[in-house]
Amino acid sequence: MHLDALFWQPNWVEPEREQFRRRVTEAATGERWVIEGNYYSRTADIRLPRSDLVIRLDMPRALCASRVIRRSIRGGDRPDLAPGCREKIDGAYLAFLRYVWTFDQIQVPKMQAALRDFGGTVPVVTLRRRIEVETFVQDIGRRPRE
Repeated sequence: MHLDALFWQPNWVEPEREQFRRRVTEAATGERWVIEGNYYSRTADIRLPRSDLVIRLDMPRALCASRVIRRSIRGGDRPDLAPGCREKIDGAYLAFLRYVWTFDQIQVPKMQAALRDFGGTVPVVTLRRRIEVETFVQDIGRRPRE
């Protein structure tokens, strides 16, 4: 489940806090699930106690920023989001680019605090390169279902 898809309503409208939390709770109630995204300050208390594993992608910020820039230059609606969530260069775009660029300094400490407060003994796997991601995905696909 992609958290951005649970969060954003048409035309980049943010939901009420409790509405978003209800959506995340519903997504995390199944026996098996994978949730992708951050939103730690809003939903860590829901997700982390129910998690078996946290996978953190710690890619270079220049790579992340370049992907945001490329996506925005291409434009268009994102197929994984509600209608009207069009990638474009505007004030919100610049704020998001700043968020990406400062992620390690601002968001990672919040994520670490959430893991400490709500994650208990949930293991964290940190992947820093594309090859590590590819290897991890291949390996997890070979493991027997538990």
